[in-house]
Amino acid sequence: IDMCGIVGVATNVGVNNNLVNWAEEASHSIKHRGPDDSGSYISKNSKICFAHRRLSIIDLTSSGHQPLLSNSKRFSIVFNGEIYNHLDIRSRLNKVGFNKWSGTSDTETLLASIEIFGLDETLQLIIGMYSFAIYDKEKNILNLVRDRCGEKPLFYALIKDKLFFASELKALLLIPNVAKDIKPAALDCYLYMGYVPGDMCIINGFNKLKASTYITYNLDTNKINTTKYWEQPQFKSNKVDSSQNIDYLLEKLEFHLREAVSSQLLSDVPIGFLLSGGLDSSLITAFAAKETKNINTFTISMEGHKDFDEARHAKLIADYYGTNHTVLEVNPDIVSNVYLLARQFDEPLNDSSMLPSFLVSKMISKYCKVAIGGDGADELFGGYHHYGRLKKLNNINKFLPLFLKDILSKNVANNMPYGLKGRNWLQALGNDFNNNKIPLIATYFDAKSRQRLFKNSYRNICSAEKIFLELQPKGDDIIDRAMRYDFSNYLTEDILVKMDRAAMVNSIENRSPFLDKNLVEFAFSEIPTSLKANGKDSKIILKLLGKKYLPPSFEFNRKQGFMIPLVKWLRNGPFRDLAFDTLTSKNCPFDKNVIIQLFRNNDKGLNNAERIFGLTIFEIWRQEYNINI
Repeated sequence: IDMCGIVGVATNVGVNNNLVNWAEEASHSIKHRGPDDSGSYISKNSKICFAHRRLSIIDLTSSGHQPLLSNSKRFSIVFNGEIYNHLDIRSRLNKVGFNKWSGTSDTETLLASIEIFGLDETLQLIIGMYSFAIYDKEKNILNLVRDRCGEKPLFYALIKDKLFFASELKALLLIPNVAKDIKPAALDCYLYMGYVPGDMCIINGFNKLKASTYITYNLDTNKINTTKYWEQPQFKSNKVDSSQNIDYLLEKLEFHLREAVSSQLLSDVPIGFLLSGGLDSSLITAFAAKETKNINTFTISMEGHKDFDEARHAKLIADYYGTNHTVLEVNPDIVSNVYLLARQFDEPLNDSSMLPSFLVSKMISKYCKVAIGGDGADELFGGYHHYGRLKKLNNINKFLPLFLKDILSKNVANNMPYGLKGRNWLQALGNDFNNNKIPLIATYFDAKSRQRLFKNSYRNICSAEKIFLELQPKGDDIIDRAMRYDFSNYLTEDILVKMDRAAMVNSIENRSPFLDKNLVEFAFSEIPTSLKANGKDSKIILKLLGKKYLPPSFEFNRKQGFMIPLVKWLRNGPFRDLAFDTLTSKNCPFDKNVIIQLFRNNDKGLNNAERIFGLTIFEIWRQEYNINI
C-alpha cells in the first residue's frame, strides 16, 4: 500500500524524448508525494509512458515498486492509494486459481483482480482510497480511475493527440507550450463557493477526474468516455418500531465503524491519530484504542488564543484511553506558510483551516508516516450548523408571502455590507425551497459583488449560481439533500483536497475511516435524517454511540475542528500586511476600491476574514504559476 504521486502520458503517435523528459520533470515536481522510491515505464509499443513516486506504507520491499506489469504483460498500472480489503480480494483470486504472486502489495492485488475479474467488477469489490491509471495493451485503451469519495486526486488534459495525467496540477503545468489561462466559469465558482466543483479545473483545457468515476481513453480514436461506477444509495425507509429500530441502527453503526477503523490500521510503518477532542476524532481514537495497544495521538495548541485551543479536550480522551499523546504549541510563521500552501494547492482553496491542517501534518511527520482523522462524519451524520438552520429557514419560507421574501432577500440583504451577521441568511430566504433548491449558505461573493471585484472586465456573472443549482440532489427532505450536496461537493472539493495536500506536502498519508464504503452506504441508505440533525440537535446517532465510549465529562455539543484566529490576524500583524500588499499590488486583477473597503469593514468588526483569505490565496497562486486572467 502506498501513498504516491503518479504521472503519465498516452498517445497513439508514440512517446518521444520530449514526453519522457516531461514525465521525469513532472514526477520530480510531486516528489513530496513519494520520497521513498521512484520508477518509470515506457510500454514496448511506445504508446504510454508512466512515472511514479512512492511513499512506502505496506510491503516495503522492491516488489512494491511501480509502475507494475500484470502477469500476462497485457496490463500496466500506476497506482496511488490504499485498498484496505486487498487481502480479501487476494483470497478470492486464490480461490479461482490465481497464485502467481511476487509480493504482498495491494497494487499487485488490484492489477491481478482487473486482469481476472475485469475493471467494473473490481471497482465494485475494492474498498479504499485511490486514483490510478491502467493501460490495456490488447484494446489500446487507458483507464483513469478515482475513488468513491475523492480522497485521492487526479488531473488530466487531452492536448491534440495526447492524454496527460498527474496526481497534482503543477505536474501538468510543466507540459511544454501549454497555455495557462483562467477558466472564467471556474473562477466564478471559486469566488462564490470557495472551491471549483466537479470535473471543472480553474485552468482552461485541464480537467479533474470526478470522484466515483473513471474515464476510458481510446488511443486509436483519440476519444474519451466517462463512466460513473458508484452512486450514493437512496434512503430505504424502515417501518420498524422506532426504539427497537434505534438500537438496531446503533448496533450496526458501531459494527461498521469498528470494521472501518480496524481495516485502516493495516500498515508496516507507525500510525498517528489526529485528535482534536471533538466527537468524530474521539470516537475513532476510542475504537482504535480498543483494537491495538500504544496508539499515538496528536493535537495542536494555539498559543495565546484560548478560543481556538483544542488541547484540553484532546487531553481528556488521551488520558481516558491511555494514548501516547503529543501536543504541539503553534505560533505559526503564517506568512511563509501561506506562500507554501498557495503553491502546494493545485487550485486555490478558500479554507483557512489549511494552515492548522498543514501544521498538524508537519508535526506528525516527525513521528509517523500515516495519520488517521475524522473527516466525513459531518456530511454523513448531520454535523454542520447549517443543517438545522436550513430546516428553520424552510419552515419560515412556507409562511412568508412572495413579495416579502423578495424584499428581504434582494433589497435588504443586498444592501447590507459583507461580513454582517445574518446577511447570507436573509439572502437565502429568497430561494424557492419547494423546487428542490437549497440556498448556498456559505457564499463568499454573490453575483453583484463578483462583478464589482473586477473593474468592468468580468463577463461571466451568474454561471456559478447556475452550476450550483445543477449540482443539487433531488428529494423532499431538505436536510438529506443538503448533506448529500455537501458530501459530493464540499467534502470532495474542499475538506479532502485540504487534507490530501497538507499531508502529502509533509510526505504523510491521511486516512478517514468514516469514508469506508460500507459505512457511507449504511449512513445514506438506513439512517433517517431524524437521527442525524433535526433543527435542535446534530449528529444525534453519533452522540448516542459516543455516550457508550467517551468519558462522562465529554462535551458533546462542542463543534470545532482545527481553526485559527484569522479575523485577528487580518486586523494587524504580518499576515495583514501580506494580504493587503498582495491584493492592492499593481498587477492584481481585483478592484482596489473594493479590496480596501473589505479591509476597512473587517477592521470595524465585520467578518470579512475568509473573503480576504480566499482572494489572497488565489492571487498568490496565480502569480506563482503565472496564470493569465
